[in-house]
Amino acid sequence: MKTLKWILYIILIIVALFLVVALFLPTAYNIERTIVINKPVETVYQYVLDFSKRAEWDPWIQNQPDATTDIAGPEKGVGAKWIWEGDEIGTGSITIVETKPNELIQSELEFISPRPSKSTVTWKFEEVEGNTEVTWGFSGKLGYPIERFVGLRMDAMIGPDFERGLQNLKEAVENLPDEAETEMEE
Repeated sequence: MKTLKWILYIILIIVALFLVVALFLPTAYNIERTIVINKPVETVYQYVLDFSKRAEWDPWIQNQPDATTDIAGPEKGVGAKWIWEGDEIGTGSITIVETKPNELIQSELEFISPRPSKSTVTWKFEEVEGNTEVTWGFSGKLGYPIERFVGLRMDAMIGPDFERGLQNLKEAVENLPDEAETEMEE
């Protein structure tokens, strides 16, 4: 009986310690990756803005090419919504909520499954010596207590996918024929 009490005390101390440590962990996450694309900022911006092009570079769709995707509303610009569903990538949507031509695209990302959550996705574009520096960011809040521990590994878990997606985007945009690039800028 005495041993059982000590085991119970130890379990309570571990749980209390877990909850106390979580109080001091970050309450939000922000993951960013940057790449330089050898095309004008107008071309890169328009390509990212156009959801009909997203499956060509999106790293998660490449992980599950049989996933279902759809666009609701316009194909690009504020109000455009890209929806996906797949066994591996879950179900969710991303909706463009703000744009600044050739500078910024901000979207709301909503996961429905496997676990409901909302985040903000930000794209920043900057002209650098005739090329485009692109920064892809992902940020959101972390729930107490478990998500705060997961947040410690978010960059390591998601960062490589962002790097792969940016590399895919770079290859897709840099391989655009000149006439396609002109059409996108108009």
